[in-house]
Amino acid sequence: MSKTGMEREDWAVYNALYPGVAFQPEHRGQLAARLREIAARLEAPPVVTNELPQPEVSKNDVAPTRKRRGTKPDLDFASYQTRYVALEILYLGHAYDGFARQESSSNTIEARLFSALERTRLIPFSAPWQSLRYSRAGRTDRGVSALGQVVALELRSSARVGEPLPDPGQELDYPGLLNRALPEDVRVTGWCPPTSPDFSARFSATHREYKYFVVAQPGEALDLAAMQAAGAAFLGLHDFRNFCKMDVAQVKHFQRRILDFRIEAAGPASGGRRLFLLSLRGTAFLWHQVRCMAAVLLMVGRGKEDPGVVAALLDVGAHPAKPLYGLASEEPLLLSGCRYAPGELRFLRTEANRDQVCKVLGRALDSHLVRASLLSEILTKLGEDECALPSAGRERRARRHGERVPLLQRVREPSYEERCAKIREAGGKLAGDFPDENDTEE
Repeated sequence: MSKTGMEREDWAVYNALYPGVAFQPEHRGQLAARLREIAARLEAPPVVTNELPQPEVSKNDVAPTRKRRGTKPDLDFASYQTRYVALEILYLGHAYDGFARQESSSNTIEARLFSALERTRLIPFSAPWQSLRYSRAGRTDRGVSALGQVVALELRSSARVGEPLPDPGQELDYPGLLNRALPEDVRVTGWCPPTSPDFSARFSATHREYKYFVVAQPGEALDLAAMQAAGAAFLGLHDFRNFCKMDVAQVKHFQRRILDFRIEAAGPASGGRRLFLLSLRGTAFLWHQVRCMAAVLLMVGRGKEDPGVVAALLDVGAHPAKPLYGLASEEPLLLSGCRYAPGELRFLRTEANRDQVCKVLGRALDSHLVRASLLSEILTKLGEDECALPSAGRERRARRHGERVPLLQRVREPSYEERCAKIREAGGKLAGDFPDENDTEE
């Protein structure tokens, strides 16, 4: 038999014994040991019992059972060891309702991830999260993307019960298996066993990094120096209740520490537009915190607010309630990384998986570049069209909207104390009634 034929035979036998696991050359030793075990059992003398033989049952006599679509034969998870691993994940969140699973929506990244974990037989179907020791670094909101999301959980190992866990380099190719089952806008880029047995993707994180992309329209002047001066007030430990969506049922305090803030040019964009990048690094973030920070900074950059407005809103003694203002869009927000103590996570990445991920993302980039060029061409043509008729409604719309009200003079949302009192009156519970882990993040 040729070498290629032998490889096909090895793959077929391995796939029959370990369904759902991709055969690799390093698995040959494991396969040989398993075949010797089977051969020894077949060559052993038959065991004589007093049980009567069971009559053969024709398949026509058995009522057909409805198989679950897209599933493979059940795997005996009790025969395999599990391994506590951290997964490094990127995703384009524009088409999803957020990262975390929700009762009201199945269209989340986490739902797609667990579906892939079940389909690849890395976890049992419908396994409770507690049994998997599952944790996530952050719970990004609807439409937000991530480059460095981290989750940790127990996954099936290639080692059977009684066998030692293989070295990480000889373990199952977790990223390769999962990426074949995940949608193309969700990719696992690496994995590793954490060095600490008590590792938590969330609570072991030392800080998180976010990036927010800003598009300046043609002719629009953004005052970057003013934005940088305003953003400097964010640095350090502050109460960010005026820069978040307040949820007193989940969060008991609003103090967060910002470690770094920068704004810089991010390169040219289509149609005469310019692209800028807000970079934030902090220990943790509140719900919608980054988008609120970006919204206020953009008011400063466009000359609508003084740079001192940030420091004023951080003074919760003088401003105990958040003024009404709109959130910055979720689409430009990227969770760029989650950081841990040095040496805690050493992600294992393969060149083949990296190249495949780059190929998938490259196709997406090509598509977006074509669409951007197409839209730029359309806008250029529309801008050249002559408009002979006057815009009769423009003045009426300007009068209806009126003059802009400065941020510190606007109507306020209910304060923290007012929200707590309302929930107490209704008989509800507050975050103080629960452990600290109920604090939510961006």
